[in-house]
Amino acid sequence: MNLVAIFCPIGFSIELPVRLLYMFKPKVFVCVSSEKRDDRVERTVGVVKQVVAALGVRFERYDIPEVDMYESVSILADILSKYAGRGNVAIVVGSGLRILLAELILSALNLTRDQQKNIILILAREPSEVLGTVYMCDLIYKQPVQALKPEEERLLQILKTGKVMEFGKIVAATRWPKPTLFKRLQRLERMGYIKRVRKGLYVITERGERYIEYFQQ
Repeated sequence: MNLVAIFCPIGFSIELPVRLLYMFKPKVFVCVSSEKRDDRVERTVGVVKQVVAALGVRFERYDIPEVDMYESVSILADILSKYAGRGNVAIVVGSGLRILLAELILSALNLTRDQQKNIILILAREPSEVLGTVYMCDLIYKQPVQALKPEEERLLQILKTGKVMEFGKIVAATRWPKPTLFKRLQRLERMGYIKRVRKGLYVITERGERYIEYFQQ
């Protein structure tokens, strides 16, 4: 996995940041720590700097104030946005200072849609176990596992007003034979993208709206 940067809240664990560096070898390793300096945190940062130098990775550190969450989130969002437009950026979940982790997640939610598509969560458990990775957009927008065919996407576009639509009006809008349209509506209903309110009446679901929002914009 090619990573432009890894954002890692730094706490007392040395093993996990080092393991992440060797596993992913990002271009930049960003240490996020509290502005309140702690000897144990400084020890961790010192070791991480040595590993970063040995691997040829750029090191950056940001000390974030914990007093005002709004200010902290704003600062982190500005930092994240610098990297998220260039490629995949990872946030380590499960290490370091938990309050800063929450603020990192909130800052990622403040990014644009295009930037959010590049945010990856690295799920980890101290001292050094990496459990897996997941794209943040898959969690936020519930990206469907199965993509739709063009004609099915067209159906969703017709129904995207959110209003209940009669079968006859859908026939008129698509100009498809009734049996063909019925089969496509059934498939979309099975996949959870539309709902049949009652016989002959259909409406798009929240899942369908998210599909359009995520894939069409």
